[in-house]
Amino acid sequence: MIPERSQRENLLERAAGLLEALGFSVARQLTPSCFDLLARDGDTIFLLKILSNVDSLTEEQSIDLRRVSNVIGATPMLIGESARGETMMEHTVYERYNIACVSFKTFENALSEHNFPFVYSKKGGFYSHLNTDYLRKLMQKNNISAGALAREAGISKSSLLNYERGQGASIENIERLQEALGDLVLDPIDVFRFEEESPELSSGGSRIERIVESHFGDIGFRTAAVTKASFSLIGRSKKDIIFTGLESKSLEKRAEDIRVSSKVLGQHGMFVLKKTEERQVSGVPVLGEQEFQETVTSKQLLKLLRELEEVD
Repeated sequence: MIPERSQRENLLERAAGLLEALGFSVARQLTPSCFDLLARDGDTIFLLKILSNVDSLTEEQSIDLRRVSNVIGATPMLIGESARGETMMEHTVYERYNIACVSFKTFENALSEHNFPFVYSKKGGFYSHLNTDYLRKLMQKNNISAGALAREAGISKSSLLNYERGQGASIENIERLQEALGDLVLDPIDVFRFEEESPELSSGGSRIERIVESHFGDIGFRTAAVTKASFSLIGRSKKDIIFTGLESKSLEKRAEDIRVSSKVLGQHGMFVLKKTEERQVSGVPVLGEQEFQETVTSKQLLKLLRELEEVD
């Protein structure tokens, strides 16, 4: 049996390779994070978590993944191999904490061929959405009422009416309807527009997080606090994004993650530390707490970051 870690690393390499082959710029994370790959091609941005078993995603990771995605305008997704103890089916969408989970093949088909899945998994089985226009036309063509069709298919009339309103139908009931009415058309699921609600952006918990977050707000940035990433805060003001690290632990690895992530987006990263003699680490500017608080506008902060990015 292949160790789960090796399976995950292989899956990560395949996902990164696919994205790069399709022209995406890809940032891989060195430190444990709520996401493993950040990929961008023009206005299309993906934030991907790669897991051999998608059930191992924690709620905390999912919240962070969705928060970061919300701020940078990315699509959050999980790519995995197994769910609920079974191999993930191809052409099928799974879901964890309101995030789409798919197999590598399903992701590849959707991304490279725009071949989207028709089936989604939830507790109780597998479901699809019937194309309601086609269903109604077929019922009219066969001159059959909802009640008569439901009786012939062996399902409740209320279920059939719900399907006509767009509710998902179990695969078993779809098969029963097809036996009674003929082949039906299913609506594809756009896995890149899966998320239905935005997470709360949250506030930082530590003293320095509160200070930095407060000053970000003063100069026009909205922020999101993150616990499972190389950065602790991410700030956005209009089109400008700043990945902000607040910890000196494993500074070089964190800096590399922030550098490549900000580079892929054409944005900025920085560290704000209580005390520091460094001006930059791996190309990422390092500001002292007081220095950061002395910036009075977003333009001044961005100008300072650009200057420090050029320091050798």
